[in-house]
Amino acid sequence: MQRRQKFWPQALGLFVILQAIAWALCFTIHSDWVWKSNLLGSAALLWLMLTLLFLYPRHATPQGKRRATRLWMAAAPVVVVALVEWLHIGPIMFASTGTAIAALLFAAMMVLIFALCGRSRPAQIFVAILWWALALASNIKTAFRGTPLVPWDVYALSTAMDVVGGYTPHITREMIGSFVGLALYCVVCWRYPLRIERLARQGIALVLSLVVLGGMGTSLLMPASPLYIHIPTNNWVLSTAYRHQGFATALIANFKQLMVTRPSEYDPEVVRELLAQAQAPVFPNVMPELPINIVVIMNEAFADLEALAEFEINRPVYPNLRALSEVGMQGRVNLSVFGGGTSITEFELLTGHSAAFLPAESAPYVQFLQPSRHNGYSLAWLLKGQGYKTLAVHPAEPGNWKRDEVYPLLGFDDFLSLRDMPGWDDPANNLRGMYTDAALYDELLRLLREKPVGQRLFIHCITMQNHGGYLQPEFDAIQPRIDLVCPNNDPLAKEISNYLTLAGLSDWALGEFAMALEELEEPTLLLFFGDHQPTVSRLLTRWAEGSDRWFAEPEARAELFVTPLLIWSNKGLTPTDIGDTSVQYLGVLLTQVAGLPLSDYQRFLAALSRQWPVFTAKAARDAAGVFHTSEEALSQSAALRSHQAIQYNLLLDDRHRLYRFPE
Repeated sequence: MQRRQKFWPQALGLFVILQAIAWALCFTIHSDWVWKSNLLGSAALLWLMLTLLFLYPRHATPQGKRRATRLWMAAAPVVVVALVEWLHIGPIMFASTGTAIAALLFAAMMVLIFALCGRSRPAQIFVAILWWALALASNIKTAFRGTPLVPWDVYALSTAMDVVGGYTPHITREMIGSFVGLALYCVVCWRYPLRIERLARQGIALVLSLVVLGGMGTSLLMPASPLYIHIPTNNWVLSTAYRHQGFATALIANFKQLMVTRPSEYDPEVVRELLAQAQAPVFPNVMPELPINIVVIMNEAFADLEALAEFEINRPVYPNLRALSEVGMQGRVNLSVFGGGTSITEFELLTGHSAAFLPAESAPYVQFLQPSRHNGYSLAWLLKGQGYKTLAVHPAEPGNWKRDEVYPLLGFDDFLSLRDMPGWDDPANNLRGMYTDAALYDELLRLLREKPVGQRLFIHCITMQNHGGYLQPEFDAIQPRIDLVCPNNDPLAKEISNYLTLAGLSDWALGEFAMALEELEEPTLLLFFGDHQPTVSRLLTRWAEGSDRWFAEPEARAELFVTPLLIWSNKGLTPTDIGDTSVQYLGVLLTQVAGLPLSDYQRFLAALSRQWPVFTAKAARDAAGVFHTSEEALSQSAALRSHQAIQYNLLLDDRHRLYRFPE
């Protein structure tokens, strides 16, 4: 009895202490009202857990304990919302419709598992750990890539596991705090178990949970439903929906992007007419003779950081790229991805399709390209039709992004992956466990020199040397170093300098490769560009400008999606500044420079590039150089909507596809 009498003063005292701490933080940390309200709410939830665990009498009456157990059963979903949201993005948990939806979702999942097994412990603990683990994965992905977890990341799971060793995760206060909260939550669940004693109640709970989950799925994923709740996904900045609506609700809402909807203006016959009538503008800069060899180098994470921000370094980074640009065609290629997404850039390059018409950060190789569809329309097939042998080279695991299955669909005769590289496990050919550009270019030169004279060869090559993870201790031994000139050992400067050192080695290898190509008698055409900017680009803008460019206005942020472009030939080209272009136009540009005939789709893209020289999943620029978001451009331009219709036919319309590869 004495214990019960002390309970209320102790509980009230604990509540006052925690709320006082929360209010003190609110007044000392200048932040918005959302953060402050969430802090106060979190303190209340923490009070509930501590009260049930340490203050509530262990010898309470059975009736009192049942009440406490039922209270915890009702509160558990809200506590999970707090644990998930603080881990993912911090202050949002009590400030949106989305978090109310998340609490209802967690409650329905708990009731479903509760009904199936008859016990509350596994239901409450499983749901909490599942969503906490997903939020942790999203937290880590956001730190590395700048974008949260999305449903189609499951397609990239095996690739992510292959490369995750190159990254060093940072343990944050949010991770530690949410983990401690999760542990405390699980202990409370263990102390206050609940059972369903009657079969009838178990059946009612099962049916009710299924009805709620089905209704939520309909409301969030089916726009035609009268119960539809519109949760904006915002593909320009994916994290926006997660900040405004919470992690769980935004993640579920993104499932509706897994399927590409048929364009409203789509008609297969109109597509046929568009392709038949397409006329390409006259292209002035053509090689003096037909190239026997065509080499495409997608250089991993190669970007011109000197064009992004001003900084001082101890030695030049890009002297060879600059020199080659003066005797070739140079420009900037605009991309749909940042910090990763190589396969998306590769997909746009080879097919001429745009990621703007697909779900944000989707994985086209695993989601859309299928042998049964014969939908591998690509540059490789077109060059193969011109008599070229086609070869793909990528010194990584062949199963990454299912390349070993997709490359034959895209028209490649052969594929050389990591273990096909000479000395692939020799430390001299690797930096940080990545096959070097220099070793890779040596293998390309061997292939070019040893093939039959006059045999036409198209090589599509993706490098690996500059892959992310720029803080490993191995960097200290890499020479020559390129370092930022700064007054102290800033950790940001160290990571940026490590990347610049790799970029300098890539530039040196490019120069050596070009000199070797000059010695070949056969006309050779080289296309070189970066597949995406590195994650350190954001660190650089924060270091040099004091603010992260990722959160700038759309036009300024778009500079994070640009890499250098070079087209060069050992037989000479008229020096030309191409300006800005997009990845899906590069195959057309390469074909035009080579002097080869264009396909009807390429003629359409050539004409489109004059109207919209830049069109990506992130940004667009019209012929006058005016910036638009891709959504704005698509709504304004009939030509872009025609592009969308053609892409839908060639990639997704299995019944009415105009071209099937192979045929």
